[in-house]
Amino acid sequence: MLGISTGNGLNNPEFTDFAMVYLARVEYLPMGIFRDYSEVDFARTKPRLAIGATYSFFDNANRDRGMIGAPFADGGTADYHFVYVDAIFKARGFSAITELAFRTGTRKIGDITMDPDGNPVVPTDPRNGLGWMLQAGYLVPNTGFEFAARGALIQANSKRSATSLEDSYATTFSLSYYFARHPFKIQADVSQIWEDRFDDGATTFRLQLQASL
Repeated sequence: MLGISTGNGLNNPEFTDFAMVYLARVEYLPMGIFRDYSEVDFARTKPRLAIGATYSFFDNANRDRGMIGAPFADGGTADYHFVYVDAIFKARGFSAITELAFRTGTRKIGDITMDPDGNPVVPTDPRNGLGWMLQAGYLVPNTGFEFAARGALIQANSKRSATSLEDSYATTFSLSYYFARHPFKIQADVSQIWEDRFDDGATTFRLQLQASL
């Protein structure tokens, strides 16, 4: 798959420049056609595996995370290279997803040196780094309950280049009940998040009811 799109960001209909996003993706399906890429194996399918790889180049991104994030305070841009590798496996109610993402870029400093309050603007570095996530869940037979767990990390690429990204580590355990699959569900989870792998971290709890048409 190949794609080209404008790079002005989400919910931005204006076309102010020719900053473009170029994307290429390939997928490998060693166990046959993969018909459902949702996170839960509602159909309790036979074993299925999908492996994908994506490369994207963002030319003159005006936001610190590419299409999302905050505009660079100095009015400049960044050229970003993204590489993603992902896989999803499903089998009889069990599902597992993993994603690996790498981003590296260079800044093009803008000409804004003072903010509206007269304070000097310090140009920020690109958000260069590595991210990884692994998630697994099991849908209990003949019920709407699913147990799931997730681990994730973000590591700044500070040894090779300047970066404004910070290290982060997280684990999550969740329990979900699906009244009507994803459109109508209730979910509860607990997460532990560390900015330093040796600190105590912060614990968060979440309860969410979702209904959609």
